[in-house]
Amino acid sequence: MLFPLLTAESMGLKRYGTIFGIVSAANTLGAVFGPPVAGSIFDATHSYVVAYRLFGASYFAAAIAAYISRPYDAEVSRLTSAALRVSA
Repeated sequence: MLFPLLTAESMGLKRYGTIFGIVSAANTLGAVFGPPVAGSIFDATHSYVVAYRLFGASYFAAAIAAYISRPYDAEVSRLTSAALRVSA
């Protein structure tokens, strides 16, 4: 429920289908490769601690990337003003 809302709010509705498809593909890749990677880490270390830290670090990096990204409207206005300055 949160992914569609965040995608629409931050990227706009013009290319929503394409962008949400990419977001869903990334989510699916995590669901496909996450358990085997965690299992391999467990087999090597006999603990899930390293896997939890690895996945936690990746979630933290994703949260930082989402936090510093600009909303679609802000990016469009920035590009428009930059184009106006160049043409003037």
